[in-house]
Amino acid sequence: MSKLTEGCTLISWLASLAGHILREHECCQEHDLFYEQGGSFLTKVWVDWRLAQCVCAINGRGVRGSFKGALGFLVVTLNPYAYIVWRRKVPQ
Repeated sequence: MSKLTEGCTLISWLASLAGHILREHECCQEHDLFYEQGGSFLTKVWVDWRLAQCVCAINGRGVRGSFKGALGFLVVTLNPYAYIVWRRKVPQ
């Protein structure tokens, strides 16, 4: 996987340097693999939504899990860097 597409797993790696283990690491691996492939804008939103669903499932469907999932979805979906990384891989 390209270093450019390891945004989510990079956060997990940085947390491990501080001695924390993110439970969401497996969600990040799948998300970053999709980012490596690229695709349409709708595919990107779907992939970001899958990440949010995975984070919710891991943290419970209560307030905490929903908040973490929604926050992650907003950050990833509205992040301009994510669009740059995603668009560079659009199939011709």
